[in-house]
Amino acid sequence: MKLAWLLVANAAVSGLFGLVAAVFPGPLFDAFGGTSDVGSQFVVQLFGAALIGEALLRLSLRDIAPGATRTALASACFVEYVIALYAAIAAQTSGVTNAGGYVLIAITGAFALGYGYVRFAGVRTA
Repeated sequence: MKLAWLLVANAAVSGLFGLVAAVFPGPLFDAFGGTSDVGSQFVVQLFGAALIGEALLRLSLRDIAPGATRTALASACFVEYVIALYAAIAAQTSGVTNAGGYVLIAITGAFALGYGYVRFAGVRTA
């Protein structure tokens, strides 16, 4: 698996989810079975803005050369998605989300596996 493809896929998913969160926070809550007020929608909009920035950053780093920076990027992305996977599973098992929560588990799990593979198993010698 190439890190470049993983970063492009991650940028697409993060960018789309971030755009929806920033522009339509209420319907996003509804899609996952949540209830919201103005304050929680504001926080989701800020999160959406961060996701859009993250998507642009990952897209611009897709051609990063092997080395310490690439390893740090893969490590950080791996940790991010492992924590997000834990949060998604906790939300699903405690009834915070509806069946849509399984989508979040699948997405975060896939990216955790991908970045984990790139970081730990995808090491290639020259």
